[in-house]
Amino acid sequence: LDKSDGTANKGTYTLLVLPSGALQLVIANPDGADVIETDAGVITSGNWYEVSAVVDRDAKSMSLRVNGTELASGLAGTAPSLVFDGELLLGNAAQGASGVSGFDGQLEMLAIWNEARTAAQLAADFAGNPTLEDTLVGWWRFDEKSGDVVVDSSKAENNGVLGYEGVAGSLPVRVQGQLRDFPDLAGLTPTHSRLEGGPTIFEVGSDFAGFD
Repeated sequence: LDKSDGTANKGTYTLLVLPSGALQLVIANPDGADVIETDAGVITSGNWYEVSAVVDRDAKSMSLRVNGTELASGLAGTAPSLVFDGELLLGNAAQGASGVSGFDGQLEMLAIWNEARTAAQLAADFAGNPTLEDTLVGWWRFDEKSGDVVVDSSKAENNGVLGYEGVAGSLPVRVQGQLRDFPDLAGLTPTHSRLEGGPTIFEVGSDFAGFD
């Protein structure tokens, strides 16, 4: 996830999955860049993760959470972030020339707020769909059946486009959604009533044509 001009450590925000399996968050302001990074091996192939990055300029803090657990935190400058008019890139970065390669994996949803979310808010966001607040400035669900447009379900309506225009082989492949967790069938409450006495079983002849 990259919003920058392509210069390393000079982006509004950049979230990377490093080759070591660590997550790295970089934010920049006129005074310099702030960087936090999780331990290696946090992200491994074949698993789904809920990742959140929070920047709170007022509190001078930034953090990374994975599946609800804070795994990295640090200080963030109070000066406003650098602002770039370029595209928000997902799955790649404008600083690709600096050794950043494309993301090799699957993405289910991305949401961006223009406020610092609390741990409780993040838990609620991941438990269901985000609410359409004015602070929700981007919400891409990647659930379109076809085409190269990714619809932004927030009020901002910043629709995206899959792939790089004119770059062969850059279009990602849509995959069928999958059930990642089995429902708790034992905890379900039936909505029907049990028949008392059991069903009645009887035998009919081969020439039976129904009741009058």
